[in-house]
Amino acid sequence: MEVPFGTDTTNNELVIASAAVPVYRFWSPVYTRHFYTISAAERDKLINNYPHFWTYEGVAYQAFADSSQPGTAPIYRFWSDILHAHFYTISAAERDKLINNYPTVWTYEGTAFYAYPAGAQVPGTSPVYRFWSNILGCHFYTISEAEKNKLVNDPAHVWIYEKVAWYALPAYPAAPVAVDPLVSASLGSTRYDLRTGRTSVLMTITNTSTTTIQSPLWVVIRSTSDPAVTLAGSSGVTADGYEYAEVNPLSDGRLDPGESISTWLYFDNPLRHRLNLDYSIRGVI
Repeated sequence: MEVPFGTDTTNNELVIASAAVPVYRFWSPVYTRHFYTISAAERDKLINNYPHFWTYEGVAYQAFADSSQPGTAPIYRFWSDILHAHFYTISAAERDKLINNYPTVWTYEGTAFYAYPAGAQVPGTSPVYRFWSNILGCHFYTISEAEKNKLVNDPAHVWIYEKVAWYALPAYPAAPVAVDPLVSASLGSTRYDLRTGRTSVLMTITNTSTTTIQSPLWVVIRSTSDPAVTLAGSSGVTADGYEYAEVNPLSDGRLDPGESISTWLYFDNPLRHRLNLDYSIRGVI
């Protein structure tokens, strides 16, 4: 039995606007150092074009893209061709020292993002700790107390704790948002199980954009043509009241540009009614 499915309505708002933006963190097994950026374009470029050099580790914490938040200061970013490392500092004096005294070692790249200086932090922010390694020849920054304590207590003494670099907002589990303009959803095989009274359909979701979509990936069922037909084994209910089925993520937890993932959707349909769906795809970007 063929089951027709309706298409979803495009959601024009992909991301709920907020003052804070994620700071993305990468690790390089080649250079043995980390990199941090608020640029989604820079993030996606490394993920898509340099996967052997840079491994995406997720959101390190949240900062600000500009100085509109009172009390914030710029975080200056440098790159060293010699050390193959980036350096970040909130100190204008440290910035000027590198520009004036070490121009052959450090290239000034401008402002990376904005955060709160130590002593001017606001409630809800946490310290970002700064480490230096003589062995690796680079700095490391973390907002994680557990990560900080692990490095401080490391008997190998690879990392030397320097200070609190700045204060930022901790990362939080990002809520999936509508990504319909970024994907295509095709529906294939359908089945009806007489024993369970369920209709199942195979959905394939393809990332047709240049943006990486992170897990969790949800198929949100906004309505069915027959109220008696309901989603079976719902993964949960969205904040706006719709049931959804969570798609098992790819092995790396993301849907890269051009990648596809398939999942079976199950509906309780004891009377074997004809079915149309209004649905939306949500993911983390």
